[in-house]
Amino acid sequence: MLILTTLNERYTMLVFQSYRIRFLVCVAITVIAYTVGDSKPWRGIVPLRSTRVDVERLLGAPSMDHGDTVVYET
Repeated sequence: MLILTTLNERYTMLVFQSYRIRFLVCVAITVIAYTVGDSKPWRGIVPLRSTRVDVERLLGAPSMDHGDTVVYET
């Protein structure tokens, strides 16, 4: 019984350490992605903020328009 309890405690500690390491890796990847993936404006177009009207005003009419997919010649 003592051996089984000791093995169970070791296994529990290993599992929690594994989850702790995974959690810390996920947090680190999220922080790195947030700092590196910062949206930078291009010719006055800001990702996730500019509307289609703003883009058409700057680049003109699209060369191809397939509903959700629009192509502009630059």
